[in-house]
Amino acid sequence: MSTTNKKIRKYRGRKTGGGAKKKRRGAGNRGGRGNAGRWDHKKMTARARDLTNKKLKPVNEKLPAINLSQVESIAIRDNLKDIDLSGYKVLGEGSLTRALSIKAASFSKSAAAKIKKTGGKIEGAVSAEGGASEPETVTEDVISEDTSESS
Repeated sequence: MSTTNKKIRKYRGRKTGGGAKKKRRGAGNRGGRGNAGRWDHKKMTARARDLTNKKLKPVNEKLPAINLSQVESIAIRDNLKDIDLSGYKVLGEGSLTRALSIKAASFSKSAAAKIKKTGGKIEGAVSAEGGASEPETVTEDVISEDTSESS
């Protein structure tokens, strides 16, 4: 007579022996249960997992940058006088031929001077130029997508 719901308790495959019976006794074989011994005999494992032991560095978020030459080409292509670049830093490479009102997160000193020289207006912070880390430049395709969404 056989039962169909009986659980099969056989070890299957190789490497299932476990050695002697004494090697498989209780939590003492594992060095305690859970976090027991995390400040004593499990120090290295605890330090590797412990978030308070990590030295966290501050994240420097750089703004994507755009040059004045790119701003000029966008203004000519889309026939704009007011440009909203609120997520960008405007750099002074290139020149402007028309007066533009530009809103951006920040401007370099040379960009602000060139915009004011043509009679334009700036809205945003003017940062010191020539810092240790300049932001990455952005292509015109990305900017045209941003300006077309906001228009």
